[in-house]
Amino acid sequence: MPYQQRSAKKEQLAKQLVSWHNALTLHSPQIRFGNVEVVKTDKSWSFQVQVYLWEILPEQIRVELYADAPSADTPTLSTIPLTLKLIRL
Repeated sequence: MPYQQRSAKKEQLAKQLVSWHNALTLHSPQIRFGNVEVVKTDKSWSFQVQVYLWEILPEQIRVELYADAPSADTPTLSTIPLTLKLIRL
């Protein structure tokens, strides 16, 4: 790929990152957490959390859950699928 094409792609990515950062900086004080539901089954846990994003798009954020490791070992990070249910107020 020629230098100009690589440079244009990097410039586009940089503009997207700046736009994302500006949106989060402006609107993050509006983000609110609502009800939290935790259900334990025989083999797993289920977590449901209401997140009110207002002007933030769901694609612009992710919600992460942190917990202590079950032993003194170093905690591991597991990616959990996120299901979004968009509710317009």
